[in-house]
Amino acid sequence: KPLALHSLDFTAGMAAQDGRPAPHVLGASVPDGTLAFGDDGGPARGAASGERPLEKAAAAQTASDDSSTGPRTPTRRGATPTRRGAMPASEAREKNLPLPASTPLLDEPLSRPVELLMKVLTFVATAAPDTSKAELVPGRVLSARLLLSLYAVDAFSWGTGQIFKYEVVSLVKEKQWCYLVASIILTAAETCIEFAASYVTPYMYERMQGSSYVSPRQLVHFALRVYFASNLFALCVYPCFGLAIHWFGFDSTAVIVLLGVVRSGQYAFGNQLGDAAVEMAKPHWMTTFDGSRLVLPGCCRPLLTRRATEDHLACYITLIKFILMFLMGGLYVVVRDKVALRWGMACALLIWNAFAPFVLLKNFAQLAQALPERVSEREDAGDGEAKAEPGVRRLTSLRFQEVSFLIFVVVMRGVPPQSAEALMNVIMLELASAVQLGMVVVGGLGILVAVLLKIHWRPDAPLEDRTSLTVAAAESEEDGTSQNGSFARQWLRPAFTVTVLIALGAVCTTFLGRNGIYVAIIVWLPTGPVLKLWDTSLDSFLFRYEPAVVTDLAYWQNVLAVRR
Repeated sequence: KPLALHSLDFTAGMAAQDGRPAPHVLGASVPDGTLAFGDDGGPARGAASGERPLEKAAAAQTASDDSSTGPRTPTRRGATPTRRGAMPASEAREKNLPLPASTPLLDEPLSRPVELLMKVLTFVATAAPDTSKAELVPGRVLSARLLLSLYAVDAFSWGTGQIFKYEVVSLVKEKQWCYLVASIILTAAETCIEFAASYVTPYMYERMQGSSYVSPRQLVHFALRVYFASNLFALCVYPCFGLAIHWFGFDSTAVIVLLGVVRSGQYAFGNQLGDAAVEMAKPHWMTTFDGSRLVLPGCCRPLLTRRATEDHLACYITLIKFILMFLMGGLYVVVRDKVALRWGMACALLIWNAFAPFVLLKNFAQLAQALPERVSEREDAGDGEAKAEPGVRRLTSLRFQEVSFLIFVVVMRGVPPQSAEALMNVIMLELASAVQLGMVVVGGLGILVAVLLKIHWRPDAPLEDRTSLTVAAAESEEDGTSQNGSFARQWLRPAFTVTVLIALGAVCTTFLGRNGIYVAIIVWLPTGPVLKLWDTSLDSFLFRYEPAVVTDLAYWQNVLAVRR
């Protein structure tokens, strides 16, 4: 089915104002003067060689606009007009320059290596065109896939971070030191560094991107640059430690401490900058995913597809990160007892982590063309006018309900993950590999089933009903008919459940000795599914929040709760 083409009158008018030539559009003409395009969005076949009928059509259209007389030329949207003498749209985006409203999206095919990379990064879940929509926007599905691939890049980086963290703890255990104290020190240092990294994200963004105004597109570009720099540093440094410790035998206290410091600086600071930028941009992604369907899995025949709504997108993002982390964690448990296999896995991840963001950056202009440039402007309280404000608001400038929300998120995002991470550090060194693998499998399957059931129980509502459903939900919240029940079900109940389970597990480990660890594992396993479902509710809430201020909310929850 042929794609639609934007009309040329506005583009020609913009060119005339700037003193540039009128736009030239590649294509073919038909006898009635309309523009004909093939099924793939390119020029129609059969145009005579050397003929440029569309240049005449564009000139005639410009003359018609200048004289304000005559009928407009019927056009179709979606092709790829190019302006001669004008700055390319991709260059304008990279320089944070405003684009004319008529700038079309390109629908050019990816090169084979980039296409293969995107398939690998989105093999868990991907985005596909929603054929039920009346009009498909070129480039939007490609940009949606780029956003999903960010979580794959983050998950692979997490894998290397955890590998070298456990490397430090295992070296401490070989020295017959208290590895539990070392684990607590590493976790505390990592949390402090990630807090600092989250806090300075807007300042680093302003220095590296050259703009203080929040742009979801530029936040994604900033995140990829940081991921690449951090992982390139890791690729250059960590193999040197491996050779020094396991090949040359330099396993002194200074080398172990230096490895811990380098790991904390590289992963906790570098990757957290990228994670915080992605979380700040994420609430504005629904415009990019509009007209897309989410497909699981993304590498073969789809088994579960849903229209990209706020609830479904939050669940699919959670699945991408969790499945990749689950696979890497299970593989590491299998190979961790063999030094060669363990370091082979680490080096393979290091190479991949530096390669993937580099390729995405090289093709960013094409991949990110449908990402939003600006968020909605804020309304000034004094005169009621909408104004674009740079940066993010101070914490004291947030409204009371927003501060209350942040306090609740800090408690839910702070205590349970840190407790679980401390327990994991003990389990990885104290229990047998078979027990560890069984715990990973059971806990992972529990989370996977819980998120899949949530997707399955939320049917794919008809496209035309989505707006009415959203309005109805907003009205019911305003009059209080469902607000209390929804809050108790999606927020308070998970908080209470996690609190009780963590308290029971702590009692078991304190009073039951070594056997208490096994009991605590069984008690704490249900906290994984509960927290993951709570995460999806939080993300879908932010997707629906006010676009003008949700970036501030996402930023401060990253800072206070150190979201990873």
